Amino acid sequence: MEFKVSPQQKHLIKNITHKENDPKANIQGATRTVINGDFGSFSMEVLKGRSFIIGWLNAVIKIAIDILPHTDIPILCWYGTLRGNVPCTLSGKGPVPLNELYQAIYYVPAHGTNIARFPVGRYEAVYISVSTSFFEDFFRTHPQFREIYESKHKCSEEGIVLPYFDLSINVTSILEQIHDHQKEGEAMELFLDLSIRKLFYHYFITLAQSEKDEWINVIKKEIDDNIGADIKISTLTQKIAFQNGGRANREFKARFGVTIKTYVRQQILLRAECSLIHEKSKTIADIASELGFTGQSYFTTFFKKWNGMTPSEFRNQADTLTE
Repeated sequence: MEFKVSPQQKHLIKNITHKENDPKANIQGATRTVINGDFGSFSMEVLKGRSFIIGWLNAVIKIAIDILPHTDIPILCWYGTLRGNVPCTLSGKGPVPLNELYQAIYYVPAHGTNIARFPVGRYEAVYISVSTSFFEDFFRTHPQFREIYESKHKCSEEGIVLPYFDLSINVTSILEQIHDHQKEGEAMELFLDLSIRKLFYHYFITLAQSEKDEWINVIKKEIDDNIGADIKISTLTQKIAFQNGGRANREFKARFGVTIKTYVRQQILLRAECSLIHEKSKTIADIASELGFTGQSYFTTFFKKWNGMTPSEFRNQADTLTE
């Protein structure tokens, strides 16, 4: 990926330096390009491997400027912002924020119009583009990335951004190892390839966890919204296209500490208690009906089993305590 100053702003470019395997580069073996102008300075350190390209960006901006990221081929890349907030426009997608200490994976179309609007300030960011074959290794075990993979494969003109996540300690540690490496030749290639795979792995793990949390929350909301209905695990899992009810139950318990069945029971008891205490005009039969019980006797048996007293005893005790 190349980065150019927008010609529409007519900034004065004082000089551009470009040196391969620059000893002044922070990343060993990187090609370093520095643009100096009236706006400040913008530097790029680029290190190319067989299946990846690492770009480390630094900028000191004294006058707000638009930088135009450009690529002649469609790319898949990981991007993390270490310092500063930069509003951007991704070709075929629209506005995308590049916020400090956040990461995401992007599909960037070829020959698109991409704009990064740098306000006054200091900035540091890292992008890592990978080959289609590199990404295939993850796609085989993470089919939810089919859309972004196929966009790259088909050279789509519409950009894509996968969900944003904060830069975890594990991720920043990997970036530090990439930045500070002292390896050369094949040892460098293998080390950086492994480091990048770890970086993508951590992103995918975070994404998978967020998706799991999402459907667990869907199940919980479905229960909360339908207390009194005939709630079955099979019905809940069908609503989120999740076929394994046993696994859904285990994941729910891992998140909330109880099984789905226990959570339903707890919510029924909670609502029964609230109605008995605060809705004096309702009979026990009314409350039983609202909570989905076929009769008052069944509700009374259920309530006493789990609360140690009948609904009438509970209501009387509550009345005594509030007098």
